Amino acid sequence: MPHLIWTVTWRDDAAFPDVFRALATPVPMLIADGLPAEVGLLLPNRNSQAAELALAEVVGRLTEPGVVLGLFLANPFLRIGPLVAACRAAGIDWVANLPSVSQQEPEFAQQLEDVGLDLGGELKRLDALRSAGLRIAAVATDAAGACRVAEMGAECLIVLPRVSDFAVGFPSSRQRGAAIQDIRAALSEAAWHGPILGLGDETEASHPGLWPEGVDGLLVRPRAANSGA
Repeated sequence: MPHLIWTVTWRDDAAFPDVFRALATPVPMLIADGLPAEVGLLLPNRNSQAAELALAEVVGRLTEPGVVLGLFLANPFLRIGPLVAACRAAGIDWVANLPSVSQQEPEFAQQLEDVGLDLGGELKRLDALRSAGLRIAAVATDAAGACRVAEMGAECLIVLPRVSDFAVGFPSSRQRGAAIQDIRAALSEAAWHGPILGLGDETEASHPGLWPEGVDGLLVRPRAANSGA
């Protein structure tokens, strides 16, 4: 099946020898000019369970080692058992709650909660995957959310901008860095010292001096791939 590959570039490869090198998510079914994939993935426009089981099989065939399976875990109908079985069959060790309800503005997130698409349920399913033996990379957009997933046992943190931050284009490095520094300070107080990834583009990937301040690595904005990747 078509999927998106988000590559990861670490600031110092030697510092994180046991972490992933890429992340895979489905391709948004609704694609419009100017709509970032980070936003399009949040649109409920596909059979999530079927897409994610199929994606697990695809990820298992990828030649790139250490690929994380990105999942829309806010889906209240998602069955954890078949998903865990698919990950084990495919040799997948890492999963992430990407896309995440936390990317939405608080007011809209509350409306989603009213219809059962809430962050609490998303994190409950992420924790269930962790309890089943999968390693988790958790998405957060602010310090409170970061501390919440760190306490839950996240081994890596992925900091993403909110949907509204894309209103006038890709957020600046300074804007992304400000959020990451707030998160790093809060996590330091909470005695969590795992790696933090920030979102970046291909231009920044090969120039660490351009990265948002405070990141250990860069999650590069995705490129499309087909099932034969």
